Formats: sequence, C-alpha cells, structure tokens
Amino acid sequence: MKNYSLLRRITISLTITTLIAGFCTYGWLYLKARSTEIALRGETLLDRARNIAGFIVVNTAGTLELDLPPRLADVYINPRSSFRYAVRDENGQLIFTSGSRVRPLSPLKKPEGEVYDYDPDGAGPLHMFGAAVPAVIGNKTLSVQVEQLGTDSEYLNASVFAEFLTDGIWLQIPFLLLVLSISIWIVKRAIEPLTSVSNLAESIGPANANIRLPTGDVPQEVLPLVRGMNAALDRLDTGLRLQREFNANAAHQLRTPLTVLLANIDALKDPAIADRLMEWGVDGIISDYPDRMREVMAKRGMPLPASIPAL
Repeated sequence: MKNYSLLRRITISLTITTLIAGFCTYGWLYLKARSTEIALRGETLLDRARNIAGFIVVNTAGTLELDLPPRLADVYINPRSSFRYAVRDENGQLIFTSGSRVRPLSPLKKPEGEVYDYDPDGAGPLHMFGAAVPAVIGNKTLSVQVEQLGTDSEYLNASVFAEFLTDGIWLQIPFLLLVLSISIWIVKRAIEPLTSVSNLAESIGPANANIRLPTGDVPQEVLPLVRGMNAALDRLDTGLRLQREFNANAAHQLRTPLTVLLANIDALKDPAIADRLMEWGVDGIISDYPDRMREVMAKRGMPLPASIPAL
C-alpha cells in the first residue's frame, strides 16, 4: 500500500472544505439577496399603490376622481416608463388606468394588500411584478393596482449575480486563501511533535536502545502509537541485553576448552596427525595457529596468516 503525506491529505481536505463552504456561503447569500430584493420590490409597489389611492377623491358631483400630481402621473403615462396602474371597483371594472394594460385582479383576501408576478409573454424574457391594495373611498371599496415591467435576466442576473456575486467573489477569494493559509500553518504546527518523535525514532539503534520516545508533547490521537513503540523498544532492549549476557557466558565457557585444545595441538610431535587436522579444517577454530600447524602450512607453500592473540 502506497504511503501518503498526512499534511498533504489535510491540506487537500481543508481546500475542498473551504471551497464548499465558500460556495455554500455564496449560495445562501444569493438566495438571501434574491428574497430581499423580491420583498423590497413588493413593498415598493405596495407603497406606490397606497400613494395612488391617496389621490382618489369624491368630487362635488359625487363621482370618483383621481388627481395625480403631474410628476407622479408622468411616471406612469410616459411610454418609456416600466410602471403602470389601474383602479378597479368591487366588480373588477376599470375606473382609472394609466393606459397600458394591467392584469385583471382577483378579489383581494388580505387587507394590507397583495403582491404577485407573472410572465406576460409566456416563456419570453419579460416578467411583470405587481401589487394591489384595497381602498375605501366614501362608500365604495376600490382596488388599486401598480405593476412594473421587467425581465428575468435584468432582476436576477444583472442586478443580483453581476453586481453582488461578481464584485463580492473577488473579495472573497483572498479571504478564503488567507483562511486556508492560516489553517495549513496551524496544522503544520500541530504535527511538529510528530516530526520530532519520528526523527528520534530513526536515531535509536542497538547502541542506544535505552532511549524512549517522549509522550509529553504528543497529541492524544497519536499517544497510543507512541506508547506501543516504547513498549516494543522495551522488549527489544530486553532481548539485546539477554543476547549480550549469553555471548559473555558462552565466551567464558569456551575459553578453557579452547586453551586446552591449543595446548594439545602444540604438543603434537607427529606431522602426519597435524596434516590430517589441516585437512579437517581444525585450524579454523584455533585462536592462534600452533607451531606444528604453521610448519605444515609452510611445507605446503601456503601463506601464513597473521598471529591472533590467544584467548
């Protein structure tokens, strides 16, 4: 199985998490901005409808009259204007209108007014936003409508996406990079004890098997592993100590037999016996070649090894 870098894996995870969090944040802000825009537009249209209702009066002849100020009337009757209005009676019949067609209105169910929207051209780009409020003038109950013509792309893409997301994302990218850099720095600081423990573990060998890994500055998640390593080092140190004791005891036990064997071979008078011992390889277990063995080797023309101190 291929080894992996813990820092690399954490960095990738943090990057993915940061990106997901950024997209979720922007998605939430987008939806929030859109709902806020719709609510503000609805309140604006309701205020416009109430404003128009305030200019409806009963004249001296007992009939209804709408007397809008010239500047306000121009907002609705100007051909380039996106606003229109209509005033209807209880039966839904038009009493006053700005001239442009306004959608027929169902009976109002809320006393504070209602907002609505629809597509006047079906699947086309146009979109109509409207609001209607009830108005009691004299003994008559009227409905005042105000509509604003817009487009889907204008209200959703241009005003929200282009301005909010396009401008905000360039500010968010450095912020996300800063958060990611700080997170990576914190992670590197957090795994520094693991690096020092790893370096110490690499330096442990047979000559310093008594060294143990520190447990004081190790994360709790890695502490069981460090303790397991120390336990394994304890067992290894015990094994090395027993091996050293065995070697020392074996050397002590073999010292006397080898000395006796060395003396016996030195005492050999018959070269034939020494010759047979050479063929058997007995010289391989002698700490220093006896004189007889060296004589036989010299006769055979064999190079004589250097003398080794006796045990």
